Amino acid sequence: MNTLSYVLLCMLARKPCTGYELKQYMELFWQAHHSQIYTVLGKLETQNYVEFEADTETTKKTYSLTQKGIEAVSEWVLEDTPEPINRDEFLAKIYVIALMDKSTVIQLFNDRRRHYKKRASINKPKLEELEVLQNDPTRKEEWRNSFGRYLIVKRRDDICREELAWCDWAEDLYHSAFDKI
Repeated sequence: MNTLSYVLLCMLARKPCTGYELKQYMELFWQAHHSQIYTVLGKLETQNYVEFEADTETTKKTYSLTQKGIEAVSEWVLEDTPEPINRDEFLAKIYVIALMDKSTVIQLFNDRRRHYKKRASINKPKLEELEVLQNDPTRKEEWRNSFGRYLIVKRRDDICREELAWCDWAEDLYHSAFDKI
């Protein structure tokens, strides 16, 4: 099985989901197109890792793990995790910052800030919703099932704030170094 297969199984270990819901949840840490997700779900269903219930009115399929799927996830989480792949076009551009004119540098940092402010605004309501769940003693089981999602959303929020602070620091440093030249 490929990694996307395991990622989908992990998402379904939390709760049964439609393909659309899986795409939404995965966006926190993984990029995949709908077509990839549905292709893999079909293979997982054929191999008896997942099963689905079809809604006859909407034709939506809600997928859930089979026992075989649970066992696959349980084994996979014990495997060594490879180092994350890091690709960032912005950082490649920053690498040659000394070759850029001042307006290009300012635009580059402003674009980066805009991106992370948008991401932070998307994370904020998710984080608030999960923190309400965390503090509600009547919803302990729901909190338990959402704990991993909370950790990921919180991490994403922290990364956004750190990236915004880094942009301010780096741009200030650029100005102090290059405005005198």
